[in-house]
Amino acid sequence: MRPVLAFAVSGLAALALVAALGAVALERLSTEEAIDDARSLAGVMASGVVEPAIPATLGTGDPAAVAAVDGVVRARILDDSIVRLKIWAADGTILYADAPDLVGEQFALGADARDAIATGRSHAERSDLTRPENRNEQGLAPVLEVYQPIRDPRGTPLLLELYVRYDSVLSGGRALWLTFVPPFVLALLMLAAIQVPLAIRLSRQLRARHREREGLLRQALQASDAERRRIAGHLHDGVVQDLTALSFDLALATEPEAARRAADGVRSASRQLRALMIDLYPPNLRSAGLRGALEDLLEPLAARGIATSLAFDPPAGIDPTSEVLVYRVAREAIRNAGAHAAPSRVEVRVVDQDGLVGLEVRDNGRGFAHETAADRATEGHLGLRLMRDVARETGRTLSIVSSPGAGTLVRLEAR
Repeated sequence: MRPVLAFAVSGLAALALVAALGAVALERLSTEEAIDDARSLAGVMASGVVEPAIPATLGTGDPAAVAAVDGVVRARILDDSIVRLKIWAADGTILYADAPDLVGEQFALGADARDAIATGRSHAERSDLTRPENRNEQGLAPVLEVYQPIRDPRGTPLLLELYVRYDSVLSGGRALWLTFVPPFVLALLMLAAIQVPLAIRLSRQLRARHREREGLLRQALQASDAERRRIAGHLHDGVVQDLTALSFDLALATEPEAARRAADGVRSASRQLRALMIDLYPPNLRSAGLRGALEDLLEPLAARGIATSLAFDPPAGIDPTSEVLVYRVAREAIRNAGAHAAPSRVEVRVVDQDGLVGLEVRDNGRGFAHETAADRATEGHLGLRLMRDVARETGRTLSIVSSPGAGTLVRLEAR
């Protein structure tokens, strides 16, 4: 359960980081959207309110023209969010301001203001209250300056400047941000809720794979131990006994019969050692070939008087993994037949199964019941059972068909 908890905690930490970054990004986007809304509002005010109210005499020093614009501005534009308004000429002269002391003064226009007049596009920026034309706004909270190009009745380009309270812009952005945050957080929580069951499932699968690997390792260790015991038994009961008997025969080597028995003993011991070497270190299948390796496996049976046959018709281009698997299954089946079945004949067939190599090892020995096979596996005879697991991992099926008195068939086939 500890890995699941670690995964869940790390997943929640990642989600929290994503949520924090997403909140910052949403807030920035919301603020930018609110500023765009302020520019749009300036455009509506310009075309719908200010331009229709500008008299042709504005900018000529006519107090009536300034008063006419001032009446419209105070009645229809200035409020809690729009706190200041100026109308500029292209040369930087203030034609109208809600602060009357600025009317007629001339200042250097900033880059955004000049671009708005030249291109006809609106601009918005946080106001620099230290500039001289903003001397009346220095006591205000931060404001957003929105520049909107307009024209007078004669078509002369002018510039409308609105001062919008920055906190009202932020509140608009915050309201937009709050609209998106709940579904965003809900989506993250749903993602977290999905991750935890997934982590539990992956953890269970990992533990199952771990147990499976441990089981295969135990089987391999048991098979290795059984193989060592088998080799020791072969050496003790076969070659060692033969060499002991040979030593007595050599002591009487002056007699012809004793010399003959000694020679036979040497040949028998040599065959047993050769068979044991094949078991310990199989021939190089690439150089000797699968056919030659299988013939070597059958040779000890033939030496014991057991009839053997090999039918070899594999597909072309057998891969090395398949060669090794066929060899090991054949070795185990032939070994079991010779050790336990007392057959008079053992047949080996290597066949082509739709481009994959298949194997059959058949003997006419005493056979066995499946319960007996299970008992033998429990006692440590794991060879064929381990081969069955290896075959399954390589996409093949190893089956054993046997019954008492009816012999045994070991078949390796493609799925």
